[in-house]
Amino acid sequence: MKNFYFDDTSENKQEEKVHRFTVSELTLKVKSILEMEIDRVEVEGELSNFRISPSGHTYFCLKDESALINCVMFRNAFSKADFSPKDGMSVVVKGRISVYELRGYYQIIVEKMEEAGLGELYKKFIQLKNKLEKEGLFDEKYKKKIPYMPTKIGVVTSPTGAAIKDIINVINRRFANCHIFLFPSRVQGDEAPAEIIHGIKMFNKLKNVEVIIVGRGGGSLEDLWAFNDEGVARAIFKSEIPIISAVGHERDFTIADFVADLRAPTPSAAAELVVQNADELFKKISSYNNRLNNVMKSSMNLYKANLSQLTNNFVFKRPFERILQLQQRIDDHNMSLNQSLNAIVTDYKHRLNNLSVKILSLSPLNIIRNKLENLFHINERLSLSINNLTNSKKQNLKTLIAKLYALNPKAILSRGYSIFISKKKKKAITDSKDVRIKDFANVIFNKGEIEVMVSNILNSQQMFEFINETDDNET
Repeated sequence: MKNFYFDDTSENKQEEKVHRFTVSELTLKVKSILEMEIDRVEVEGELSNFRISPSGHTYFCLKDESALINCVMFRNAFSKADFSPKDGMSVVVKGRISVYELRGYYQIIVEKMEEAGLGELYKKFIQLKNKLEKEGLFDEKYKKKIPYMPTKIGVVTSPTGAAIKDIINVINRRFANCHIFLFPSRVQGDEAPAEIIHGIKMFNKLKNVEVIIVGRGGGSLEDLWAFNDEGVARAIFKSEIPIISAVGHERDFTIADFVADLRAPTPSAAAELVVQNADELFKKISSYNNRLNNVMKSSMNLYKANLSQLTNNFVFKRPFERILQLQQRIDDHNMSLNQSLNAIVTDYKHRLNNLSVKILSLSPLNIIRNKLENLFHINERLSLSINNLTNSKKQNLKTLIAKLYALNPKAILSRGYSIFISKKKKKAITDSKDVRIKDFANVIFNKGEIEVMVSNILNSQQMFEFINETDDNET
């Protein structure tokens, strides 16, 4: 350790002692002081930027509303964890404070980690995921097929990020005959979702690409939050052009990954998925070409063998005999054909005769003749029925006339009866109780009518005696 003194040139000149260190010396000093002052700690916070290295060690940050601490958890300690840590989870870590000398920042060497609950961002992620999943935005039936050999590829990402560089490098390396259309967009921050949505809609409006890659490089849950936006998810779902989501690293998952038609673990992987490797295609074409040549050679050899077999056939040695056999076969076929034709002609003649009979029976003249005969018979039956009905009605009429005549009041009057009509009651009197002495009445005879006044009212016995007396007087 080296010391030096600094002389102040002001009026109140004072000597001030300053310690001089190298970077390593100062880092070690801070580390020793920090580890001596703070031995073991237990800290609660939200996981961020969690990653597992190839060696099995894990690196992450713990944060709250206003601060962030780097943490490392070595492989042996991490293997004892009883849950799968993810960005956004709220955890409690136990360990010791140390300083990472190479970078010069302090960190927690975590010996044990327990789940304390979900962080706010992770809760929002799970809520939105469950909501969209219930609506069916993740269903496989809505996934569009990625074109096999697209030549026009749209990319929505930052123009300055590593993602677009990786995509361009991979596509140019694998298949250079592709056109890449970049829609520059922020991929982090409050403005990022609107720009990503605008990029997707613009490609769908222009229809100048066959597939769209939406993504960015890795980062913490906060860095990737633009791809957990509900508006971005719905824009991806509504896109008529297939979309590949390429957000973060292989361990990172966003809502965009679930909605997209295909999820790529990284932007480079998206480029590998969207285009075929030209060298592999050429190798495949060469393999197909070799297989085709082999098939053609095999076919040629087979045809040559067949030709050799045919040339050795007796047909070519005795062609006229074969012709005679064929002529004989033709004769047999001709006889069979004639027999079949005769049978067919006979059958059709029989059918024709039947049809002729049917046609004659259906001839308009015959139909008219039959209808006229039926009409004549109907007319005769109708005339007979009318006559019978007329005679019956006449006889009924005579009977009714006789009954009517018998019931005619005048006919009754002609037999000596009369009708007694009271002037007071204006009706015919049938009972002596209905009149009083000195009542006036009209008496109607068969011929003529008289007016009388009632002078006496007799009962039945008196009336009977009166009639007998009158008969005796007449005698």
